[in-house]
Amino acid sequence: SPGAASGWRQPPPQCLVDTMASGGFFGGGGLGSVPKDCWRTRRARKLAGTEEAWQRQLLRNRNPELEGIETWAHVLDRPEKGCVLLAQPRMFSSDQSYFVQSVIFVAEHNPDGTIGVILNRPTDYKLGEVADVPVELANVELHFGGDVGNRGTLQMIHPCGDVKNAKEVIPGVFTSGDVFDAANRIRLGFARPAQFRFFVQAAGWSPGQLQAEIDAGVWHCVATSPSVVLKRCWRLPKSLWQEVMELLGDQYAIAAERDMAPISLQTANSDSDDWDD
Repeated sequence: SPGAASGWRQPPPQCLVDTMASGGFFGGGGLGSVPKDCWRTRRARKLAGTEEAWQRQLLRNRNPELEGIETWAHVLDRPEKGCVLLAQPRMFSSDQSYFVQSVIFVAEHNPDGTIGVILNRPTDYKLGEVADVPVELANVELHFGGDVGNRGTLQMIHPCGDVKNAKEVIPGVFTSGDVFDAANRIRLGFARPAQFRFFVQAAGWSPGQLQAEIDAGVWHCVATSPSVVLKRCWRLPKSLWQEVMELLGDQYAIAAERDMAPISLQTANSDSDDWDD
Protein backbone atom coordinates (compact mmCIF):
# COMPACT_ATOMS: atom_id res chain seq x y z
CA SER A 1 0.00 0.00 0.00
CA PRO A 2 1.09 3.64 -0.32
CA GLY A 3 1.47 3.90 3.43
CA ALA A 4 3.73 0.88 3.54
CA ALA A 5 5.82 2.22 0.69
CA SER A 6 6.20 5.52 2.48
CA GLY A 7 7.30 3.73 5.61
CA TRP A 8 10.25 2.21 3.78
CA ARG A 9 11.67 5.58 2.74
CA GLN A 10 14.59 5.46 5.16
CA PRO A 11 17.90 7.19 4.43
CA PRO A 12 20.93 5.14 3.32
CA PRO A 13 23.91 4.75 5.63
CA GLN A 14 25.70 8.01 6.40
CA CYS A 15 28.84 6.77 4.64
CA LEU A 16 26.95 6.74 1.32
CA VAL A 17 25.50 10.19 1.89
CA ASP A 18 28.90 11.60 2.86
CA THR A 19 30.52 10.07 -0.22
CA MET A 20 27.80 11.51 -2.45
CA ALA A 21 28.14 14.98 -0.96
CA SER A 22 31.92 14.95 -1.35
CA GLY A 23 31.71 14.08 -5.03
CA GLY A 24 32.53 10.39 -4.63
CA PHE A 25 29.61 9.41 -6.84
CA PHE A 26 28.81 12.71 -8.48
CA GLY A 27 30.39 16.03 -9.25
CA GLY A 28 29.31 19.17 -7.57
CA GLY A 29 19.72 15.88 -22.37
CA GLY A 30 21.51 15.61 -25.28
CA LEU A 31 23.37 12.40 -26.08
CA GLY A 32 27.05 11.83 -26.46
CA SER A 33 28.86 8.92 -28.08
CA VAL A 34 26.78 5.99 -26.83
CA PRO A 35 28.52 2.60 -27.24
CA LYS A 36 26.80 0.46 -29.84
CA ASP A 37 28.07 -2.79 -28.39
CA CYS A 38 28.87 -3.57 -24.76
CA TRP A 39 28.08 -6.35 -22.31
CA ARG A 40 24.75 -4.79 -21.38
CA THR A 41 23.59 -4.60 -25.01
CA ARG A 42 24.81 -8.16 -25.64
CA ARG A 43 22.84 -9.32 -22.60
CA ALA A 44 19.71 -7.55 -23.85
CA ARG A 45 20.06 -9.16 -27.28
CA LYS A 46 20.49 -12.58 -25.70
CA LEU A 47 17.42 -12.13 -23.51
CA ALA A 48 15.36 -11.19 -26.59
CA GLY A 49 15.86 -14.78 -27.77
CA THR A 50 16.15 -14.33 -31.54
CA GLU A 51 17.39 -11.62 -33.89
CA GLU A 52 13.82 -11.15 -35.12
CA ALA A 53 12.59 -10.60 -31.56
CA TRP A 54 15.46 -8.15 -30.93
CA GLN A 55 14.56 -6.11 -34.01
CA ARG A 56 10.91 -6.07 -32.94
CA GLN A 57 11.99 -4.80 -29.52
CA LEU A 58 14.01 -1.98 -31.10
CA LEU A 59 10.94 -0.96 -33.12
CA ARG A 60 9.13 -0.16 -29.86
CA ASN A 61 11.17 3.05 -29.73
CA ARG A 62 9.00 5.79 -31.22
CA ASN A 63 11.04 8.73 -29.94
CA PRO A 64 12.34 10.74 -32.91
CA GLU A 65 15.13 12.16 -30.72
CA LEU A 66 16.54 8.63 -30.42
CA GLU A 67 16.01 7.61 -34.05
CA GLY A 68 18.97 5.58 -35.31
CA ILE A 69 20.17 4.80 -31.76
CA GLU A 70 19.63 1.32 -30.35
CA THR A 71 17.11 1.95 -27.60
CA TRP A 72 15.95 -0.93 -25.45
CA ALA A 73 14.78 -1.98 -21.99
CA HIS A 74 14.23 -5.25 -20.17
CA VAL A 75 13.21 -6.27 -16.64
CA LEU A 76 15.77 -7.35 -14.03
CA ASP A 77 15.21 -9.65 -11.05
CA ARG A 78 17.45 -7.58 -8.76
CA PRO A 79 18.97 -4.11 -8.77
CA GLU A 80 22.42 -3.44 -10.18
CA LYS A 81 24.61 -0.41 -10.66
CA GLY A 82 23.35 1.52 -13.69
CA CYS A 83 19.81 0.14 -13.73
CA VAL A 84 16.66 2.26 -13.55
CA LEU A 85 13.69 1.93 -11.22
CA LEU A 86 10.16 2.57 -12.46
CA ALA A 87 7.69 3.43 -9.71
CA GLN A 88 4.58 1.29 -9.58
CA PRO A 89 1.38 3.35 -9.92
CA ARG A 90 -0.46 4.31 -6.74
CA MET A 91 2.35 3.21 -4.43
CA PHE A 92 3.29 6.57 -2.91
CA SER A 93 1.33 8.92 -0.70
CA SER A 94 0.70 12.59 -1.45
CA ASP A 95 3.64 13.73 0.69
CA GLN A 96 5.94 11.83 -1.68
CA SER A 97 4.34 12.82 -4.97
CA TYR A 98 7.79 13.27 -6.50
CA PHE A 99 8.08 9.46 -6.56
CA VAL A 100 4.81 8.97 -8.48
CA GLN A 101 5.71 7.44 -11.86
CA SER A 102 9.33 8.36 -11.25
CA VAL A 103 12.25 6.92 -13.21
CA ILE A 104 15.33 6.62 -10.97
CA PHE A 105 18.84 6.01 -12.27
CA VAL A 106 20.84 3.87 -9.83
CA ALA A 107 24.33 5.39 -9.78
CA GLU A 108 25.70 3.17 -7.01
CA HIS A 109 24.55 -0.16 -5.59
CA ASN A 110 26.77 -2.07 -3.17
CA PRO A 111 26.63 -3.76 0.27
CA ASP A 112 26.52 -0.32 1.94
CA GLY A 113 23.26 0.64 0.19
CA THR A 114 21.98 2.32 -2.95
CA ILE A 115 22.08 5.86 -4.30
CA GLY A 116 20.34 7.23 -7.40
CA VAL A 117 18.62 10.27 -8.86
CA ILE A 118 15.10 10.82 -10.20
CA LEU A 119 15.56 11.43 -13.92
CA ASN A 120 12.11 12.84 -14.68
CA ARG A 121 11.51 15.61 -12.16
CA PRO A 122 12.67 18.86 -13.80
CA THR A 123 12.23 22.03 -11.77
CA ASP A 124 11.56 25.61 -12.86
CA TYR A 125 15.14 26.58 -12.00
CA LYS A 126 18.25 26.95 -14.14
CA LEU A 127 21.56 25.79 -12.69
CA GLY A 128 22.99 29.32 -12.63
CA GLU A 129 20.13 30.48 -10.40
CA VAL A 130 21.14 28.18 -7.54
CA ALA A 131 24.88 27.64 -7.95
CA ASP A 132 27.98 29.56 -8.95
CA VAL A 133 28.86 27.75 -12.19
CA PRO A 134 30.62 28.69 -15.44
CA VAL A 135 28.47 30.67 -17.85
CA GLU A 136 28.45 27.77 -20.34
CA LEU A 137 26.34 25.73 -17.88
CA ALA A 138 24.28 28.52 -16.30
CA ASN A 139 21.16 27.86 -18.40
CA VAL A 140 21.07 24.09 -17.94
CA GLU A 141 17.82 22.89 -16.35
CA LEU A 142 18.00 21.75 -12.72
CA HIS A 143 16.26 18.52 -11.69
CA PHE A 144 15.02 17.34 -8.30
CA GLY A 145 17.02 14.17 -7.63
CA GLY A 146 15.31 12.85 -4.50
CA ASP A 147 14.84 13.27 -0.76
CA VAL A 148 18.37 12.44 0.47
CA GLY A 149 21.13 14.99 1.09
CA ASN A 150 21.01 18.73 1.54
CA ARG A 151 19.89 21.33 -0.98
CA GLY A 152 23.49 22.39 -1.55
CA THR A 153 24.38 18.97 -2.98
CA LEU A 154 24.41 18.89 -6.79
CA GLN A 155 24.78 15.74 -8.87
CA MET A 156 25.88 15.60 -12.52
CA ILE A 157 25.22 12.90 -15.13
CA HIS A 158 26.71 13.05 -18.61
CA PRO A 159 28.13 11.00 -21.52
CA CYS A 160 31.59 12.65 -21.60
CA GLY A 161 34.13 10.20 -20.25
CA ASP A 162 37.03 12.50 -21.11
CA VAL A 163 35.89 15.17 -18.62
CA LYS A 164 38.43 15.33 -15.80
CA ASN A 165 37.51 13.07 -12.83
CA ALA A 166 34.48 11.58 -14.62
CA LYS A 167 33.44 8.15 -13.27
CA GLU A 168 31.81 5.51 -15.45
CA VAL A 169 28.59 3.99 -14.09
CA ILE A 170 27.74 1.98 -17.22
CA PRO A 171 29.33 2.20 -20.68
CA GLY A 172 28.40 5.61 -22.06
CA VAL A 173 27.06 7.11 -18.81
CA PHE A 174 29.24 8.95 -16.30
CA THR A 175 28.87 10.76 -13.01
CA SER A 176 31.28 13.13 -11.30
CA GLY A 177 33.67 15.31 -13.22
CA ASP A 178 35.24 18.72 -13.02
CA VAL A 179 32.51 21.22 -13.90
CA PHE A 180 35.09 23.75 -15.11
CA ASP A 181 36.62 21.15 -17.43
CA ALA A 182 33.12 20.37 -18.72
CA ALA A 183 32.55 24.09 -19.39
CA ASN A 184 35.89 24.31 -21.17
CA ARG A 185 34.93 21.43 -23.46
CA ILE A 186 31.70 23.24 -24.29
CA ARG A 187 33.62 26.43 -24.99
CA LEU A 188 35.97 24.57 -27.36
CA GLY A 189 33.06 22.91 -29.18
CA PHE A 190 33.76 19.36 -27.97
CA ALA A 191 30.52 19.12 -25.96
CA ARG A 192 27.11 20.78 -25.64
CA PRO A 193 25.41 22.14 -22.50
CA ALA A 194 22.44 19.79 -23.00
CA GLN A 195 24.76 16.79 -22.55
CA PHE A 196 25.17 17.63 -18.85
CA ARG A 197 22.25 17.02 -16.48
CA PHE A 198 22.27 18.39 -12.94
CA PHE A 199 20.24 17.20 -9.96
CA VAL A 200 19.74 18.61 -6.48
CA GLN A 201 19.79 15.88 -3.79
CA ALA A 202 19.32 12.18 -4.50
CA ALA A 203 17.32 9.06 -3.61
CA GLY A 204 18.80 6.47 -1.27
CA TRP A 205 18.21 3.07 0.34
CA SER A 206 19.88 1.26 3.22
CA PRO A 207 21.34 -2.26 2.71
CA GLY A 208 18.67 -4.69 1.51
CA GLN A 209 15.95 -2.04 1.53
CA LEU A 210 15.66 -1.60 -2.24
CA GLN A 211 15.41 -5.34 -2.90
CA ALA A 212 12.66 -5.57 -0.26
CA GLU A 213 10.73 -2.79 -2.00
CA ILE A 214 11.15 -4.48 -5.39
CA ASP A 215 9.93 -7.79 -3.95
CA ALA A 216 6.93 -5.94 -2.48
CA GLY A 217 6.03 -4.51 -5.88
CA VAL A 218 6.98 -0.88 -5.24
CA TRP A 219 9.38 -0.70 -8.21
CA HIS A 220 10.02 -2.32 -11.57
CA CYS A 221 13.78 -2.90 -11.81
CA VAL A 222 14.90 -2.38 -15.40
CA ALA A 223 18.07 -2.35 -17.51
CA THR A 224 17.98 0.23 -20.30
CA SER A 225 20.21 1.49 -23.05
CA PRO A 226 22.34 4.56 -22.17
CA SER A 227 20.20 6.64 -24.54
CA VAL A 228 17.26 6.39 -22.13
CA VAL A 229 19.29 7.60 -19.14
CA LEU A 230 20.90 10.49 -21.02
CA LYS A 231 17.89 11.96 -22.80
CA ARG A 232 16.47 15.28 -21.64
CA CYS A 233 13.21 15.16 -19.67
CA TRP A 234 12.01 18.68 -20.38
CA ARG A 235 8.68 19.28 -22.14
CA LEU A 236 8.48 15.78 -23.52
CA PRO A 237 5.46 14.82 -25.66
CA LYS A 238 5.38 11.61 -23.61
CA SER A 239 6.60 11.06 -20.05
CA LEU A 240 9.84 9.12 -19.58
CA TRP A 241 8.01 6.65 -17.32
CA GLN A 242 5.52 5.87 -20.08
CA GLU A 243 8.26 5.66 -22.69
CA VAL A 244 10.29 3.09 -20.73
CA MET A 245 7.17 1.07 -19.89
CA GLU A 246 6.35 0.95 -23.61
CA LEU A 247 9.90 -0.14 -24.41
CA LEU A 248 9.34 -3.11 -22.07
CA GLY A 249 6.28 -4.07 -24.14
CA ASP A 250 3.49 -6.53 -23.38
CA GLN A 251 1.76 -6.02 -20.01
CA TYR A 252 4.01 -3.06 -19.15
CA ALA A 253 2.89 -1.11 -22.20
CA ILE A 254 -0.74 -1.86 -21.36
CA ALA A 255 -0.20 -0.68 -17.77
CA ALA A 256 1.44 2.52 -19.01
CA GLU A 257 -1.61 3.37 -21.07
CA ARG A 258 -3.93 2.63 -18.14
CA ASP A 259 -2.02 4.35 -15.37
CA MET A 260 -0.59 7.52 -16.88
CA ALA A 261 -0.51 10.27 -14.22
CA PRO A 262 -1.76 13.82 -14.82
CA ILE A 263 0.86 16.05 -16.42
CA SER A 264 1.00 18.14 -13.21
CA LEU A 265 2.84 15.27 -11.50
CA GLN A 266 5.56 15.11 -14.16
CA THR A 267 7.50 18.13 -12.87
CA ALA A 268 8.79 19.19 -9.47
CA ASN A 269 6.85 22.23 -8.27
CA SER A 270 9.23 25.04 -7.41
CA ASP A 271 6.61 26.46 -5.05
CA SER A 272 6.38 23.31 -2.95
CA ASP A 273 7.82 22.79 0.51
CA ASP A 274 10.73 20.90 -1.08
CA TRP A 275 12.23 24.28 -2.01
CA ASP A 276 11.44 26.17 1.19
CA ASP A 277 14.09 26.69 3.85
